[in-house]
Amino acid sequence: MAFNVARRKRRRRSFEATFASRHRVEPVPGPAGELWQLVRELPERQRVASAFRHMAGMTEAEVG
Repeated sequence: MAFNVARRKRRRRSFEATFASRHRVEPVPGPAGELWQLVRELPERQRVASAFRHMAGMTEAEVG
């Protein structure tokens, strides 16, 4: 089971890196405010998912 979990995580990281490299977005200065401070405190994968959903306009199914 541990092997499968490790393999799944590795495969997921590889997929995320490939997907992110194909969908480059120009950097935008970050907005200020309490909401964005909370977003900055999220783990990286959750920040990326939020960016894909709300900034890139992807559906929840596409993000998933």
